[in-house]
Amino acid sequence: MKEEYGYAVARIRAKETKLLDQGFLDQLLLAADEDACLRLLRDRGWDGSLDESAMLKGEMKKTRALLLELVPDELAFEVFFCQNDYHNLKAAVKECACGIEDEGAYLPDGLISASVIRQAVRDHQWDLLPEGMRQSAQEALRILLQTKDGQRTDCLLDRAALEAVLQAAERTGDEFFSVYGELTVALADIKIAMRAVRLKKDRDFLTFALAPCHSLDKEELIVSALAGEETMITYLGRTAYASGLPALQKGVSAFETWGRDLFMQRIRPQKYQPFGLGPLAAYYLARESEIRAVRLILSAKRNHLPPQWVRERIGEMYV
Repeated sequence: MKEEYGYAVARIRAKETKLLDQGFLDQLLLAADEDACLRLLRDRGWDGSLDESAMLKGEMKKTRALLLELVPDELAFEVFFCQNDYHNLKAAVKECACGIEDEGAYLPDGLISASVIRQAVRDHQWDLLPEGMRQSAQEALRILLQTKDGQRTDCLLDRAALEAVLQAAERTGDEFFSVYGELTVALADIKIAMRAVRLKKDRDFLTFALAPCHSLDKEELIVSALAGEETMITYLGRTAYASGLPALQKGVSAFETWGRDLFMQRIRPQKYQPFGLGPLAAYYLARESEIRAVRLILSAKRNHLPPQWVRERIGEMYV
């Protein structure tokens, strides 16, 4: 029952008061340099004594730990964490095919230990992997070993990751997660299709790379993309993503910002929900968004990029 998460939601409400708002991000943008940004972040409870990478990873780790403290079942948030498993699978397949170990290529926050994924691929112990991951793992390794086609391998595993997100979202039976899963897949498909149009990719590529979802007709998207950018834009204008087309025509980066804003608009109503997993999931996404914003700002300070460059890429915040 949703009511059983009442205490968890109350804890999250207290944590939300510490989320970074647009006003604080503006302070960071106007700070003199990267050190000044770190001082401001320390004042907000971030560990500014660490290097940037360790600090940001630490903040995300704290957020995951909080979720699992409140709901000690990783599968409740599988929709967020399973993508890291596919990232690690991609790294393991490349490691096995190329014979080069790269510990830094693996992410720590999946549902499956990275060491287990590496063992499964290295020793062909496919039963160590979840049933839904085994076939794509075997096929990805076969493609890379036989054809050396890294792009096709990446496409296969990226599509498998998107399919896993949508399936995990639907298994929850929760509307919030269903919306998240659908948006994740649809926005990724649109970006893939646009890149394919501009790179003049063929039907085989589009069929192989695009993941099915409910709010886009995969076949119609393929046909329109093969006919050219104008035709694809016409098709997308009849979908739920029509308002993002000006951003898409401007560039993939602008469309990604539009997509993050759309996510934020969809999750913001969870601030007023007293029960359920939705408020916890929304808090996780809000933290993910602010950590990404801080990373952008610190990078801009280090590379002497103007504040406007950052503002165009940050988008809306949860609070």
